[in-house]
Amino acid sequence: MLLISGIYLPLRVGAASQPVTVANAMVKIHPGDVPPSAATSAEIHAAQNEFEAFQLVIAGPATGVSVTAPVLVGPNGSTIPGSEVRLYREAYQNITIASDAEGGTGLWPDALIPDVDEVANEKRNAFPFDVPSGQNRVVWVEVHVPQGQQPGTYQGSLTVTGSGLGTVTVPVTLLVWDFALPSTSSLPSTFGMGWLATCAAHFGTYDACGGDAGVEKMHVLYSRFMLDHRMTSNVIYNGPSNCTGLNCDWSHFDATYGPLFDGTDPNLRLQGAKQTTIL
Repeated sequence: MLLISGIYLPLRVGAASQPVTVANAMVKIHPGDVPPSAATSAEIHAAQNEFEAFQLVIAGPATGVSVTAPVLVGPNGSTIPGSEVRLYREAYQNITIASDAEGGTGLWPDALIPDVDEVANEKRNAFPFDVPSGQNRVVWVEVHVPQGQQPGTYQGSLTVTGSGLGTVTVPVTLLVWDFALPSTSSLPSTFGMGWLATCAAHFGTYDACGGDAGVEKMHVLYSRFMLDHRMTSNVIYNGPSNCTGLNCDWSHFDATYGPLFDGTDPNLRLQGAKQTTIL
């Protein structure tokens, strides 16, 4: 949770008195909203093996805006590296019909454009960006506290730069509690996924995806992504095809999918995470 005093008032008037302010992760901030808080620093609390987030609200006019993640330094020189602080530019969906009485129309924050993506760990196009005069843009900041991290208070600073802003430093304080969240959800789940759905979405066709090998690769990538968010995806559609009577060769199946079920996949940020369900 982000400890910031103040109440969110979604009023579309005026400009921010501070060029960069901090908001908690529970509010939707539209491009014309007054920032929900005047806070210029962030304080978050998290367990070991937990993700915790807050938002940076950047007021315009500004061009070429970029954000740099901090290294958080804690007790006895222990650190949480900048690679564990993920940055995303919030993009907007133009809503033309309100979904219900609590909804609305106009630009709503929805997609998160990564600075560095979670799958390939490659640089993406979140930054730099421009902020029109009289509007704001928002950056989602997500901190992952690694498993086994020493408890205590950690501190560091985000850096926001851009023409019209100069260099703005945003202090971040993280209190790491002396317990850990399990990597695997205690509530079993499964989210259905068509056998060819991810390949078709990314590559268009089965052949362009690389055939069966490509399909399995996409299954594993999506399964890893969801396990890092404590969810299980239903990507298992068949076992071995080379069977004689009751004897089947499970070696390929085990090599491909086994680590997802026994918690040994080394590519997961949530170490030891396992699929909870197979259909």
